[in-house]
Amino acid sequence: MGIQVAFFRGLNVGKSTRIAMRDLIGAFEALGCTSVRSYVQSGNVVFVADASLVSGIGEAIEQRMKSGFGVRTWVTLRDLDAMRAIVSSNPFLDLNAPPTSVAVAFHRSNVELAFDDSALADRVEHRGSETWLYLPNGFSGTNLPASFFAKQLGEATTRNWRTVTKVLEMMEALV
Repeated sequence: MGIQVAFFRGLNVGKSTRIAMRDLIGAFEALGCTSVRSYVQSGNVVFVADASLVSGIGEAIEQRMKSGFGVRTWVTLRDLDAMRAIVSSNPFLDLNAPPTSVAVAFHRSNVELAFDDSALADRVEHRGSETWLYLPNGFSGTNLPASFFAKQLGEATTRNWRTVTKVLEMMEALV
């Protein structure tokens, strides 16, 4: 059995993507997942599943969201070891930044990211399937261009540092 987190893209952001967390939890349970828990209303689901279930759960849950709730979204998964590595390798830990100033973009797959942040107050660090963002003025005050979020990050869903660490804490509680 493996401990996983599912990060949904754009869930509960607009009226057309609304789903109650109890319904989302029920969808995971109906697929055979156990110890299913959600964190906040934006689609962060921690669960336990065996390896055979995990390999197809992303596609299965996306289909269930579409057919059962009329919500078109996608999901990216990370296991406990990956989340531990993401938290421990945060390149901005030494800044002692408030958790609202740091975020992680979780990509659906490994991507190449070429972005020069040397002239900006904001910082971007990319490795494989994650991009860490240091935004001292938050998302609303960022000086990263809109094209960075639309084109450079591509298929990614972003969580602030508080959410990332809370999700890891929830996963660790299942060990």
